[in-house]
Amino acid sequence: MPDYNALIETIEKSINGFNDSLPKIQKEILSDVLDQIKKFDTRNKRITNTVKNIRLLNTIKNRLKKIILTDAYKQEVKEFLKVFTDVSTFQNDYFKEAEKKFTPPKVVKEIKKQTITDTINRLTEAGIGVNVSDKIAELLKQNVTTGVKYSDLANQLREYILTTETPGVWQGMRVR
Repeated sequence: MPDYNALIETIEKSINGFNDSLPKIQKEILSDVLDQIKKFDTRNKRITNTVKNIRLLNTIKNRLKKIILTDAYKQEVKEFLKVFTDVSTFQNDYFKEAEKKFTPPKVVKEIKKQTITDTINRLTEAGIGVNVSDKIAELLKQNVTTGVKYSDLANQLREYILTTETPGVWQGMRVR
């Protein structure tokens, strides 16, 4: 009989390995965004709604993707994806034990393939845009257009980027 504990341990190790790589990225994002928002036009310590500030928003959004999508991050995603093969092997071994002539149906292979594709999309370019850079850009845009205090924006960014216990930017990126 296949060892469930070994499978669970493999899955947990893969998830933890990926999630453990995120705090470093979070800190790099925060540092870069805080440096960039220093370039915002302000008046009386409040960010002003100017063309320059709106343009800077797009620059920040593009920088975020570059900060996250490093070779090291892509390698973490690749390592995480290996767990899908481990799970498939476990499932096949389990069913072969019950039925000696078992062969996985083609639909199962296609489901695995689609799941891997969806995971890659969620954790790379498309997912980073939707789950991270777009959300941070939206937060910045709201603050630029409403003329919030610079210090309040910096605090909001710290909370939103670094906090993982509440639904912040990393809620959509953490693997569960």
